[in-house]
Amino acid sequence: MNLLELTLFVFAGVMVVLGLSMLIWRGWREQREVELEWRVVMEAEKENERYRPPGGSWAMGGRWRVKDQAPSTAALLYARAGNDAGAADHTAWAMGQLEAGVDSPSLRILAGLIGDEDPAEVERYFRRTFAELGWVMPDFPTRMRNYAEELCREIGAGTLEPEAGVRRLYPTCLAMDYADEYRVWLDLEDGLDLLQMGEKGGPYEGLTLENFDATVRWEAARFLATAQASEAS
Repeated sequence: MNLLELTLFVFAGVMVVLGLSMLIWRGWREQREVELEWRVVMEAEKENERYRPPGGSWAMGGRWRVKDQAPSTAALLYARAGNDAGAADHTAWAMGQLEAGVDSPSLRILAGLIGDEDPAEVERYFRRTFAELGWVMPDFPTRMRNYAEELCREIGAGTLEPEAGVRRLYPTCLAMDYADEYRVWLDLEDGLDLLQMGEKGGPYEGLTLENFDATVRWEAARFLATAQASEAS
C-alpha cells in the first residue's frame, strides 16, 4: 500500500467515525427532544388535574397589563390563570426574560414569534421553556400570592400608584374566593369607588380620599409581612 492509498484509507476511516458520531449525536438529541416533550405533556396534565381555582368567578379584563412594559413571570402566570394572556403577552414576556439574562432554546423561539400564532404553538414553547430552565409551574394559589406580593412590593417602592395597585389587586380577592388575606383589596376598591362618588360608609372603616394612599401602602406592607411569616412557619 503506497502513501496515497494509506492516506485515502485513513481519510475514509475518519469519515466513517465522524458519520457514526453524527448518528449517535442525532439519536441522543432526538431522544432528549422526546423526553422533554413528554415532560411538557405531563406538566400540562398535572396542571389540568390539580391546579384548579379554589372557587369564585373573576375576570381581569386586562387590568394586569402595563403599557409598553414586558410582563413579569408572576404577572404572566397570574394572567394565564384567568385566561387573560394572549400570544403577544407571551412574546413580550419572552423578550423581557432574554433582556434580563434568562436564556433557553424555546425561550428564544417564543421571543421571535410575531404574536398572532396558533395558541397551541405558543403554549408548547412556553411550557418547553419552563422545562428547559427547570422551573416548576406553580399552582393557582401560589400564582395569586406571587402576583399580589409583587404588586405590594411595587406599591411600597413607589413604582406603582396606590389606586392603580388596588385596581390590579382587587381581582385576586375574587379569584381566591374572598379569602380573608385578600379581602382587603376588595374593601379598598369598593371604598374608593364610594368616596369618589361622594358617598361614605364604605367597607373599609375610616377610609377617606385624604388617607387612601397611606392606607394602601400600610396594607401592602402588612400583606407582605403576613406572607413572609406564613412562609417561615
